[in-house]
Amino acid sequence: MASARARAADVDGIPAGDMILVKLKRLPDGSYLTKLYPSPRARAADVDGIPARLITYRLGSKSSEEYRLLCSILESIHQAVDHRDCSR
Repeated sequence: MASARARAADVDGIPAGDMILVKLKRLPDGSYLTKLYPSPRARAADVDGIPARLITYRLGSKSSEEYRLLCSILESIHQAVDHRDCSR
């Protein structure tokens, strides 16, 4: 995602099931700000994190399985996101 963002490309994808994604801030549309880290050590030190939007959803009203989608687009049409909100 970092190399795509460096080229000003917007990226979305499905994160690995074991990827730790901390919900840093809930956004008005129900998604969250999170950060992607290259390693557990970087996450623990909060260094080299890449801001991302985390969208969680369920298929069907009775589903207990939660799906996750990552997106590099941090701003919505209605409200710009302050990237400083990604700091702990």
